Amino acid sequence: MISENAVFQQEGKAYVLVNENNIAVLREIQKGIESKKQIEVITGLQEGEEVILSPDVKMESGVGIKKQ
Repeated sequence: MISENAVFQQEGKAYVLVNENNIAVLREIQKGIESKKQIEVITGLQEGEEVILSPDVKMESGVGIKKQ
């Protein structure tokens, strides 16, 4: 389960941005059950991966990121 704020739609598909060695990487996911604030991820993520919450609309895959 991940926060609904991490998921966005493009061309009818669901995506998240994942932090891989401080680089934002775009991942397509398959959603399962959705509640008001959480979304089940069926495929596209591994347990323990760091998902970027509420990514800026300008953020794209390959951009360097800093943790705060």
